Amino acid sequence: MNPKVFIFENVTHFKSDVKTSEGTFKATEVLAEAIQSLSRSHIGYDVSSRIVKAREHLVPQARERFFMAGVRDDISGRLNDLDLSKWIIALEKREEVNLEV
Repeated sequence: MNPKVFIFENVTHFKSDVKTSEGTFKATEVLAEAIQSLSRSHIGYDVSSRIVKAREHLVPQARERFFMAGVRDDISGRLNDLDLSKWIIALEKREEVNLEV
């Protein structure tokens, strides 16, 4: 696998630290390492992540989700000042939608 761009979505706790008997690690770092090891020729990715609150984007739900976007290094390096991985998951905040009817 070596997609030009990927988007990953999961629960907000995915960004948390995970404690095991062998130590503490960040789930996001494990995912980034897995992406690197699965990629052909160990191609690198510029990766950004954030928590998205649905109610801030015209969705009448209190749901929060973790999003991660990655852009292959050979592509992101050609875009000068634009951080494409951040741009992919950047959403304009809107006035919160009332959850009551």
